[in-house]
Amino acid sequence: MKIYKALLVFVFTLLFHMSKGQDLFPSEVWHDGELVLMTGDTLRAPLKYDFSNESVLLNHKGTVLSYSARKILYFEIFDVVSDRYREFFALPFFVRQNYKAPILFEVITEGSLTLLAREYIMVESTPATGMYGQPIYVEPVRRLVHDYYFLNMDGEIELFSMRKRELYQVMSRRLPDVKKYIKRNKLHISNPEDLIRIVIFYNELMEGNFQHANGR
Repeated sequence: MKIYKALLVFVFTLLFHMSKGQDLFPSEVWHDGELVLMTGDTLRAPLKYDFSNESVLLNHKGTVLSYSARKILYFEIFDVVSDRYREFFALPFFVRQNYKAPILFEVITEGSLTLLAREYIMVESTPATGMYGQPIYVEPVRRLVHDYYFLNMDGEIELFSMRKRELYQVMSRRLPDVKKYIKRNKLHISNPEDLIRIVIFYNELMEGNFQHANGR
């Protein structure tokens, strides 16, 4: 059951934020947290993260301080929206050709292959017309969207396209077992819940936990 912890809490959060009635997303509110800087300093205070600006805001006794990803080692929060702990790291990533810079990632599940995520808020507007063809206003709908990344044991981070062919390349060392697992459990790569299950299974295989992995 322990290995499903990351799966359960993440899926709960994902489903929670798919509701159209969601007023505020986690990046828009303050959370109790701990921020560890590259200097080794640890700061404990309400935090707010910002993926778009690669920064974390810290509310220190009413004074708001901003820290860029370049200054951050990692931070963790107790998410007041989804009622769970979440962990983030600032990791070097190719932001353009031949140039790496630290950006923020959330750790979804760790192992030989670590699944990371970045989130952003998508605003969707659906055009509508009245009975006489005149345009009418429809309130835009906001959704929380995630991009997923793989971090391998060499420290390389790659954006995952959510395509089966790419997943098979990443998991080529245990591909026959992974294919059987996906087929047996009728999993879909594009489904975040299924993706997490597959990554957890693959890591169990890589760590030698064959009996438990093959029993699911």
